[in-house]
Amino acid sequence: MSYCVSSDTKDLGKFSTTLGYSQLMVAAAGKPALEALFDDGWTEDVDDCVKELREVADAGDENVSDTANGLADLIVAETFIMIHNGVGEEETDKPMAKALGAAIVVKASYASDLQKGNAGQDHVQELAKVIREFLHSAGKQVAAKVREYGAGLKKAASPVSPDDDVETLLSKILPIDWSALPAKTQAILKKIAQESGAKALAQVHITDQDIFSDVNDAAAEWAYERAAEMVGMKWVDGELVTNPDAKWAIDETTRNMIRDIVTEAFEGPMTIQELASSIEDAGAFSEVRAMLIARTESAKAAVSGQIDGWKKSGVVAKVGWQTGADHDENSDCNCSDNRDDSPYDLSDVPEYPDHPNDNCDLYPVLAGEEGSGEEADEE
Repeated sequence: MSYCVSSDTKDLGKFSTTLGYSQLMVAAAGKPALEALFDDGWTEDVDDCVKELREVADAGDENVSDTANGLADLIVAETFIMIHNGVGEEETDKPMAKALGAAIVVKASYASDLQKGNAGQDHVQELAKVIREFLHSAGKQVAAKVREYGAGLKKAASPVSPDDDVETLLSKILPIDWSALPAKTQAILKKIAQESGAKALAQVHITDQDIFSDVNDAAAEWAYERAAEMVGMKWVDGELVTNPDAKWAIDETTRNMIRDIVTEAFEGPMTIQELASSIEDAGAFSEVRAMLIARTESAKAAVSGQIDGWKKSGVVAKVGWQTGADHDENSDCNCSDNRDDSPYDLSDVPEYPDHPNDNCDLYPVLAGEEGSGEEADEE
């Protein structure tokens, strides 16, 4: 017997078995995040849940492994899950642990296809894998530097030295060398931008191959620059150098996350070994963060290609901004203002996404239709 996995809008399919499901609950013993998930029926503690599920998958048999990895993949993809017993209208609020064969209902926090199909999930998953592997390695490297620092204090059980301060210790364990990541992300971003540009041209019935070629070239150039900017760098004479003006740079965010952990160590007491473990397991290097970054960067690539396609089409005059169906008008973002102020000239479209997990839509306004509120027919 399998259990059904559904989102707010669609059935995500059935996977695993009741046997694997029941064994997973047994295997969760001693795993605090999973125990809380099964007892309470919900979780927002995604990093620890994913980490513990992967551990269970590595140690379990095929049934347990398939179930644990399947659930972990869902958590990574959606970032929030609720679990109920029963299916459909039979659902109750009883915790998952009270019965087997429960339906796992996933509350989607992001559009399943970025920009209505402009960036397929295969590309998002591919990008997430590259970023996840890099972050995992980076976390281990930083943790190793912390342990080297501890070795200088003769024992890992030593507290963080009071002779140091936060910035001094950060200077000993950072920076992370991000230079290898752009080469791995550039090709994926280019594919997303090029495919999005091609769809944008098809949307407004452009078939001129020279225009398609121009859009492809622009997408390649954008991906080259953005892959470097994403890690706080830029290309100068063929060399990667620091870019102090980089936007949405993950290197600075990572540093700030590590700084928070190091600051906590000084407020301690925290041993060197505990600090190293905290950094290695930190959300800064987690699978969940890798997916969040991949979604955001995929959305940026999709919209870059989309807008460039509309620009080069010669038939699109403006771009409209439509908030997503689940948009909260009281949220602390610019999406409502961006919608109310649209449509925009092609060169003045606000930066998209406005925030991580932004599922707003952009649409073309054709020349001669600027005042009609009409958009091009989608095919």
